[in-house]
Amino acid sequence: MCLQGIRGLRVAHWPGRGIVRRMETTVFDKILSGELPCYRVYEDEYVLAFLDINPLAEGHTLVIPKERASYLHELSDGAASALGKALPRITRAVMHATGCTAYNVLQNNGAVAHQAVFYVHFHIIPRRGDDGLGVQWNAGTLTDAAAKKTQSLMQKALAQASVAGKIDREHLHAERVASGSHIRVVDSPEVIVQLTQAFGPRGDNLVGLSDIAFDGAPALTLRVVADGQDGLVHLSPFHGDARKITDLQLEEGAKCQLLCPVSGDPLPRAQISDEHASADYYEVYLTRKLSRGESVILSDIWGHHHSRVLDNFEVLSTFEA
Repeated sequence: MCLQGIRGLRVAHWPGRGIVRRMETTVFDKILSGELPCYRVYEDEYVLAFLDINPLAEGHTLVIPKERASYLHELSDGAASALGKALPRITRAVMHATGCTAYNVLQNNGAVAHQAVFYVHFHIIPRRGDDGLGVQWNAGTLTDAAAKKTQSLMQKALAQASVAGKIDREHLHAERVASGSHIRVVDSPEVIVQLTQAFGPRGDNLVGLSDIAFDGAPALTLRVVADGQDGLVHLSPFHGDARKITDLQLEEGAKCQLLCPVSGDPLPRAQISDEHASADYYEVYLTRKLSRGESVILSDIWGHHHSRVLDNFEVLSTFEA
């Protein structure tokens, strides 16, 4: 049933993901292609390590991903994971070869951070006290207010990144930009539509009825009756996220009755058609006006993951899996 990824509406994004831009060819691209030689010390399917030809110390080693990216935040989770696994292994080899017991692992992003080659790379630099690496650490003081503000912003960004991996982008289609005052829109390829409120036929808010949350966001809760079973279904509030929590044990294709868990009233019928012959569609409203023009439309077939988000009577987002 199209109880997948619904929620009230907030449209969010995070920087650096999904941005398409031209990446200039770098010396590391030429090393990977074989156009330039290098002193390779390690290579696998995802990572290459080689000696820096302008070392700050004996054994100074560069480690790069084979996935092309200018900055660390642009790497895929897979490439980042491969780097994380390889770095300790390569560091142990550097220590064995040089006899060092101390080292720096240095990674710069952006010109202001002293990045010279705009391709993600890590330096492993042995330290003996007489090498060429100088570090100036201008420490400040962290206030409680500043700490709490930064903590909140980082936690929010990490939660959004976690959600992104659970969105079925292949079957989610954004139709247009939202216009309603109840929707905040950020123009980005990595848009997430999140229900922050959803109202039943008598105006009961169905988001946050329980303690259940998905990545910190309160669930949308519906009452479902089907095949002699009657219970609550807690849905992810993110459109395109198929997660749900329920004690119901229904077979795929079961016809469901969708009810408001507060009033017990059936959800109102939506006036749409679909290629699924046995599916009927029902609505929850996005504002207290209970307008069909701002609503989420759900299929009543268990496992039939079709839903639509409407804004100003036009389709904002469609999920069809």
